[in-house]
Amino acid sequence: MKIGVDASDLLSGGSITHLKEFFAHIDITKHPFSSMIVWAPKKLIKQLPQRNFIEYVEVNFENNRIKKIIWKKFLFDRELTKLRVDVLFIPGSFFIGNFRPYVQIARNLLPFDKTLVREYRYSLQYFRLRVLKVLMVKSYLNSNGLIMLAKSQKKIMDQYVPNFKGKIKIIPHGVSKDFEENKTKEKNDNLDNSKILRIGYVSIIDFYKNQANVLKAAKILKGRGYKFSLEFVGNKYEPAFNKFQSLLDEIDPKNKYIKYLGEISHNSIQKFYKEIDIFIFASSCEAFGQILTEAMRSSLPIACSNKSTMPETLGDCGVYFDPDDTSSIVDALEKLINSKSLRKKISKKAYNRSKLFSWEVTVDNTIDLISNIVK
Repeated sequence: MKIGVDASDLLSGGSITHLKEFFAHIDITKHPFSSMIVWAPKKLIKQLPQRNFIEYVEVNFENNRIKKIIWKKFLFDRELTKLRVDVLFIPGSFFIGNFRPYVQIARNLLPFDKTLVREYRYSLQYFRLRVLKVLMVKSYLNSNGLIMLAKSQKKIMDQYVPNFKGKIKIIPHGVSKDFEENKTKEKNDNLDNSKILRIGYVSIIDFYKNQANVLKAAKILKGRGYKFSLEFVGNKYEPAFNKFQSLLDEIDPKNKYIKYLGEISHNSIQKFYKEIDIFIFASSCEAFGQILTEAMRSSLPIACSNKSTMPETLGDCGVYFDPDDTSSIVDALEKLINSKSLRKKISKKAYNRSKLFSWEVTVDNTIDLISNIVK
């Protein structure tokens, strides 16, 4: 069996982490396929592991969307047929070609949240999300196999693909064991109330990630006399970042206790997790929450949004808050700041729960589904 992989749309975020780990953890001796052919941008290919059964085909459409649509709709089918691909795997976005069979991951929940999409009104992003929703639903319905990342995600998506005739399987992503090196969090045992705690938030600056509300919560906590620093890490969606930066300039113009560190490498994120004392995740919409599981594997005490799939991922191993309610965020962080025993307890529970998410299991279940589709 020859598997084709359409990674032509993957440029950043959790989808790249998934693909890197997925390829790295394939045990070719366990699965009934001979080779993989992967179509991806040059920038992405440089990040992916070199395996003797994987062939990479470079496709670059970053600055030419019309060329990309023509290739996806007409030319890609010819390449798949010419190379005798038996089944196509799509780890993200959508598929508009005629090739069958194909298996797709339903990765992006944002286009399906009407309330959050309205945050982008009067922008190109708003129309992009509206169009993306239509294309994704059509792509899901035409697929032979559909992978969901969480039960709560499937519950949301069931209303959009009620008559799906293919196979649906829930396959959560794994979490890298590299983050396990951060498990030495004994410093939590020795923290006294005079120490300045480091609170970290890793995610793209965007409206639905609610960094602005976290800033407002930090201002309140500072006013109550708490000693801490708050550090934001991640890429940025410019309109959301402009509002974030304006609010940051108002609250802490000299960056005495709040900093935006920008986007950093995956290795640097591991180091960052090792250095901080509390992790906060305030997203309103996630199909899974890769960043959350990495913080869990790093044995960090977590203050977490109670929205979307986050409670399913984190379980009872964190302190939850409503990301739309500043006072709720304040209460969650205050509980963690004030209690060394709570930080120690939930960081240990989060680490143990993170073991439920294995890349080996993710790979095995995904390839089993792909194989069954071909049969």
